[in-house]
Amino acid sequence: GSAVIDADANLSNVAEATSTVAESEPVRARINNDVVQAVNLNKTGDGLTVGEDLALDADAVSNQQATASTIGSPGGTDQAAEAEVANDDRILGIANTRVEVGHDVSQFTVSSRLDAEATANNMSGAATARAGVGDGAAVRGLDDGNGEALQIGGSATNGLRFEAVSNLDAQAITVEDQAEAYAGSETADGSGVATLESDVAALHTSAVKVGGSAGTISATTTSNLTATAQTNGTDSGNQDAIAQVAQEADGLVNSAVTVGYDGNVNATSTLNGTAIASNIGQTETDVDDAIARLTLD
Repeated sequence: GSAVIDADANLSNVAEATSTVAESEPVRARINNDVVQAVNLNKTGDGLTVGEDLALDADAVSNQQATASTIGSPGGTDQAAEAEVANDDRILGIANTRVEVGHDVSQFTVSSRLDAEATANNMSGAATARAGVGDGAAVRGLDDGNGEALQIGGSATNGLRFEAVSNLDAQAITVEDQAEAYAGSETADGSGVATLESDVAALHTSAVKVGGSAGTISATTTSNLTATAQTNGTDSGNQDAIAQVAQEADGLVNSAVTVGYDGNVNATSTLNGTAIASNIGQTETDVDDAIARLTLD
């Protein structure tokens, strides 16, 4: 028979850690959802099989906001403020699932979205903020992993739409010590260039086959990343401000699209990144640096 499917996974989290004087350990606010996915049949059985017609909408959404703040004792030895969101998290619309439709598809929209913000504030200790870092961090619409993700025997009468959106914001602010803010990546190579860790893709490692006409097959990725690190660097020693942004974004990657009759494929990616590092530094020395790294692919 025919089927109408609406699959949604939506998580929203807020973490806040505040201390006037952190004496024994850093003040930490962390959120890690690991995996948020609307559909995942884990390659079991026949997958999602519909003999006649199908209308499907699958959406995975993760909202994360973490704030860590402390004052400490100005001029003393103080603990850090650390805020972290979406470390190695995977936000997936449809994953590891074979979808097979006997006749026509009137709707097939798959989307994933991550909004993650980490803010670390400190008066006299270090501040570190991380948003969406890690080699496993990914936001993907349709991600089969390996194989034929979608097969339609007839036509996609209103086209197919795949979408992935990622918004990452990391802010680290301190007066005396090191400030580090990382969005999308926290590693760098030997030359000091930010290395790619996280990725965003609307259609990832998936084969799509339409026996008839397909209309417009749209794969759209949008990503906005901001990292801001600010310190006065007044404490002794090397107190840097490091802001880093790095990510890979693709509309369609490692995927194949086959259409029997008429059809259009529109794959786009928009990737915006801003890294701001500000350091007044110690006026009597030159050991304090402001470092901004940006790698977009």
